[in-house]
This record gives sequence, C-alpha cells and structure tokens, in this order.
Amino acid sequence: MKDVSGQPVQGTELFFVFLAIAAIIGFLYYVYIYSPKRMRENAREIAESEISQERTEKRRRESLTPTQRRNEDKAIAKMQTEQLEQDRVETETKQQSALNFRYGKKVAALVCPHCQSKGTVRRTAATRVTKSRVNSVAARAIGLGTNSEKSVRQLFCESCEMTWDVA
Repeated sequence: MKDVSGQPVQGTELFFVFLAIAAIIGFLYYVYIYSPKRMRENAREIAESEISQERTEKRRRESLTPTQRRNEDKAIAKMQTEQLEQDRVETETKQQSALNFRYGKKVAALVCPHCQSKGTVRRTAATRVTKSRVNSVAARAIGLGTNSEKSVRQLFCESCEMTWDVA
C-alpha cells in the first residue's frame, strides 16, 4: 500500500489508519443503531410500567366497597377543585403583579374621567421629554433648541384601558 506521495506505508501508519476507521465505524454504530434501539427499549419499559400501575390501580379500585369508592371519588374531586382554585388565584396574582409593575398601585378614591368608574384607576410616576425647536436657520446651525424633562403622574383605568397624564 502506498500513501499520496507514492511512498510505501509503514506498519504503524497502517495500524493508525485501521484504528481511525474502526473508531468511525464504532461511532456510526452507536449513533445510528445502539442509541435508537436503547431509546425504544426505554420507551417500552416506561409504557409497560405505566400499564402495570394502571392495572394495579384498577384492581385496587375494584376491591373497594361502593361507599369507599364514592368517598375516594369525592376526595379526588375536592383535590381537583382546590388545585383549580389555587391555579386561578396564582394566575390572578401574577396578572396583578404585572399591572402593578407597569401601571402602579390602585387608588380607590380616583374616578376615571372617561368611563366614570371608581376604584379601577392606577397611578404611577412618569417622565415626559418636551422638545422645542427654533425656527431660524442660524439658531439651528448653532444647536439652539431645548429638551426639557417633566415629571408627571401617569394614570391608567382598568375598566376602559385608557392612559392619561396629570401634571
């Protein structure tokens, strides 16, 4: 066997070539044959385990008296109801936190001038930038004109979803 330059290949070089080929074949076997096969076996084991658990639960339920079954069903329904209520409260809390962050806290005494609802107005501090321009070309060339920042109160009504500023 000869290499690219036409020189005969030494035994150690040939050994490393075969070793590299064997490593590549091993890698390809692992990636395309062993891993998918192992994943299928794991999925089968999980499915069999779930089926076994379902059968065990079904046998346990069949061994209960009708009264015990009814009591268990009531307990399960109660737990599901409590979980739904807990999820609802958690969602409401997250929504209120988001509104508090964006629009500030509710002020119960304020009335919305748009929809006249009381207790739905939120207030937060905001900054508005006022830009004034000068009309003459000479003043613009030297950069005259003012930008002023003004602190205002931003109000937001949850009922009509209007936002307005108060100085």
